[in-house]
Amino acid sequence: MQLPQAGAAVCTQFFPNRNARGSFVVPDKHSKAVDDYLKAILELGGSREERVSSNALAERLAVRAASVTGMLQKLAAQQPPLVIYEKHHGVRLSAAGKRRGWEIVRHHRLLELFLHDVLHYSWDEVHEEADRLEHFISERFEDRVAAILGDPAIDPHGHVIPQKDGEGTFRDEARLLDWPVGERATISSVRDRDAAALRELERLGLTPGVELMVEAKNPQASLQVRIGGGEKTIRLNNGLAGALFVMSVATQSRPPASLQTSVSRKRREERDKPRRAKENRQPTSAPGELNSATEPLRTTRRDRRARRPKSR
Repeated sequence: MQLPQAGAAVCTQFFPNRNARGSFVVPDKHSKAVDDYLKAILELGGSREERVSSNALAERLAVRAASVTGMLQKLAAQQPPLVIYEKHHGVRLSAAGKRRGWEIVRHHRLLELFLHDVLHYSWDEVHEEADRLEHFISERFEDRVAAILGDPAIDPHGHVIPQKDGEGTFRDEARLLDWPVGERATISSVRDRDAAALRELERLGLTPGVELMVEAKNPQASLQVRIGGGEKTIRLNNGLAGALFVMSVATQSRPPASLQTSVSRKRREERDKPRRAKENRQPTSAPGELNSATEPLRTTRRDRRARRPKSR
């Protein structure tokens, strides 16, 4: 279908990967691959910006190690270079690479929250969809999404959404697997790449903002965890526990309502529905009683009938 001229202008303004006729244009395969590499290096390098090995990148991106080496050489040869790469010594991002990497991370996390809160995707579905869409949106579309969501700080999985035109930050958090026994913690974020693990964690009630304590560890198999301050304890295999990241309760204050994860916010809203309905219910009159709003009107009508002269 061909769009009218005005429609085509709007279409290309919001979605730069559509042509003037409105047909969808898949972004250049190389540019999409570049974004994927930059985001992977950023996330694997972490807050210390450690050098990332080719094998780690190959595993993350599900490609051959030889393909990783070729791409890193291309990224290092660009002007300005996007990575700093030495063979057999790993890779880290240059200043230009970090800017682009954080931009893609912001796109991804905003899209995850938009898909979850506005389009009602479940939290185990949003990562894969955001991975597809993050390369396509324009800066204006990004701004509109952020405005609709109220400039959010946290995505559905507890990850910090980078500010526009600025570097993001990594939380000072630890894997639950590495957390000491007997010390209380708050779940700060959840790894979002395994949909099955996300579904199981939600079923168990292990979502960002929930407090827990590791009671026992078997380093080769599982953890025994107490949830909240109650008596409920569960056993998590190491694969599932490895998806959870935590912070100390002493240093992690609960985020304000506008910044809490949408999973926790939805649960709170469902819990409060009966109370709100009760508060909003209008009081009704008991049988045989006159409603205070209509009683003056009825009284007035009786008075008028009483004052009306009787016909002879």
